[in-house]
Amino acid sequence: MKKVLVLGVRKGEEHQHKANDYFKNSKKIYVDLKNSDVNHNLNEFPYPFKDHEFDGIFASHIVEHIRKDLLIKFMEELWRICKNKSKIYIFVPHFSNVSTSTHPTHYGQFGRGTFDYFCDNCEGWEKYLVGKFDLIYKKVVIPRRFFFVRIFGLSYWENYLSSIFPAHEIKFILEIKK
Repeated sequence: MKKVLVLGVRKGEEHQHKANDYFKNSKKIYVDLKNSDVNHNLNEFPYPFKDHEFDGIFASHIVEHIRKDLLIKFMEELWRICKNKSKIYIFVPHFSNVSTSTHPTHYGQFGRGTFDYFCDNCEGWEKYLVGKFDLIYKKVVIPRRFFFVRIFGLSYWENYLSSIFPAHEIKFILEIKK
């Protein structure tokens, strides 16, 4: 049975995330500050897990709570605790979402290109952690009422229109390379 780490979910709140949709028939280990399988502050390193322990990671609306100056260290830590070919699901609010700047515990703002800096198969970016990740999937979730913004292209929308027609979130799937 695969072993999956679910970040930012407390016991009793398992129903509020979608990890079961992505990791069916897996043993899930929940991590949060309190009331979880493992109580740990994700801004403190190293994480209390062995190298190559997990087959996947699910992080829905938790990465924005990682201090921005620790994002590279956070990604290194995910790489350390995952097995080769593990999938990491990261869902974060898009920077145009008002919660990114108003929520008192949100440190980071994320755009379509944020995780391209970590992925070897993404073009045109300087790279951090070379040779450790590939981008498998990226999707900007824009409210249905703004369906028409896609005719402009996502790059144009993000640069010029996202402050008027904000997105909900961005979903990334990364694959570990070892």
